[in-house]
Amino acid sequence: MLTYKLAEELGGALDKLEELAQTKIKTKESEAEERGLKAFVAETATHNLQELLGCWFTIRREYEPLLNVLAVMTKRVQGVLAIKLPANEKTTNEG
Repeated sequence: MLTYKLAEELGGALDKLEELAQTKIKTKESEAEERGLKAFVAETATHNLQELLGCWFTIRREYEPLLNVLAVMTKRVQGVLAIKLPANEKTTNEG
């Protein structure tokens, strides 16, 4: 099961791999660390792939459409407010 702690470790391993890929000078230690990190990432991803894919599909199918609807509603409300607020300001300034 993919826990928060394991996900953090996986993220840290990916960050470290990216950092090691940027280094120009390779040492035996850095190459060994890179191999170890790649093995950890591969093993963790393999054991948790079904759960990771399930999460990704859930977000894509359920949360993304919901966020799109909220974004459209927010734009519409802002449009209505943009029309109504200047009208309110004119009546307040005139009175």
